[in-house]
Amino acid sequence: MENEGDSDPADSINERRQKRTFVPALALAGFAVSIPGLILTLLAVDIASTFQVPVGFAAQLSTTNGAAGVVFALLMGGLAVRFKHKSLLLVGVGLVAAGSFIAFAAPSLAVMQLVYVLAGGGAVIVNIMSLTLVGEFLPSNKKAKVVSYLFAVISLAYVVGTPLIGLLTNFGGWRIVFVFLVLPTTAAGLALSLLTLPSGKAQTQLPVVETSLLKSFRQVFSNRSAASCLVGGIIGAAGTATFGIFAIAFYREHFLMPRDFGVEVTFVISALFVVSALVVGRLVNRFGGKNMTVVSYLLTGIFTIAFFFGPNLWVCLALNLAHAWFFAAGGTAYRCLVLDQVPQSRATMLSMSDVFGNVGVSIGAAVGGGLLVLLSYQVVGLAFGTLCLAATAIYFFLTRDSCKR
Repeated sequence: MENEGDSDPADSINERRQKRTFVPALALAGFAVSIPGLILTLLAVDIASTFQVPVGFAAQLSTTNGAAGVVFALLMGGLAVRFKHKSLLLVGVGLVAAGSFIAFAAPSLAVMQLVYVLAGGGAVIVNIMSLTLVGEFLPSNKKAKVVSYLFAVISLAYVVGTPLIGLLTNFGGWRIVFVFLVLPTTAAGLALSLLTLPSGKAQTQLPVVETSLLKSFRQVFSNRSAASCLVGGIIGAAGTATFGIFAIAFYREHFLMPRDFGVEVTFVISALFVVSALVVGRLVNRFGGKNMTVVSYLLTGIFTIAFFFGPNLWVCLALNLAHAWFFAAGGTAYRCLVLDQVPQSRATMLSMSDVFGNVGVSIGAAVGGGLLVLLSYQVVGLAFGTLCLAATAIYFFLTRDSCKR
């Protein structure tokens, strides 16, 4: 007769295997879905040339990508209440894989719009569901470290993907990048996630008292700390997300630096993002997500303002690297802060964080562009820095720490 305490050895082996592959599966999925955005950044001119349209038209694929991200993030706030989170993550990776097939044979720029709808939506789904699964299945003392891995992987996609995309494009044009880079990585991410990620709910997960769509949103927006995180997310994104665009333009106009200089700076900053995210992931457990978010955004604001007032190229470069370090640190710490604000509605909270962040990016682009047309780079820096400092104040006074040990 079998004892109740006996366990199936196969179950124990599967559980250990899942623990070993949990983070790699999420990291590979995140890496794969980050590549289409990088392709557009690097190859907009090539795509425009293929379809014989102005580069400005091809660049609008970025608008399509961003708009799809917002729409899908809103949808995820509700879908995550109804469907398994692993299944949704698989759908997200699958959308990007489907987009890569379409891109290879796309006959027109209009069809490429569909590719970037799928890519933008898939990336948002994967990012939201990855963090949700981390929040559900990992113990508190490991969450921040894994969040830092996932944030670092997005930057790593730029570090590794940039030279690979260049090599593949030189070999056979931009279309084969989707076939030989996007498709294999998404297929591998899909397979690893399907085989190794847990399908059920964690045994330690808090019981979900309210599961309806309306109640899930109510839990998020009625919680002062959670709502403050979202407001801070809008303001913080407005002050940081488009800084790089204006910084590269500042280098080229004020110091007459060539275009290649901007590429080199972007590459170095992407590598710096990886290191900063990994370091901060370990500091969050010691000092708390709130404290690290506050310090990071405070210093980001200060270095933002200082950069545009730098007296020479080398001072500005040093300030830019310092800004990049604390910007990446703030992004990592903020995700840790948001992760457990409303545990029963975690996926909805993360979805709304993504939506509010995208709104902030749009606001930042509009504010920065308008001020640059009317005034100067220095005023742009003051505006962005002030927004970062305002976000710092919101995080400091109105949020509670969900990561402090």
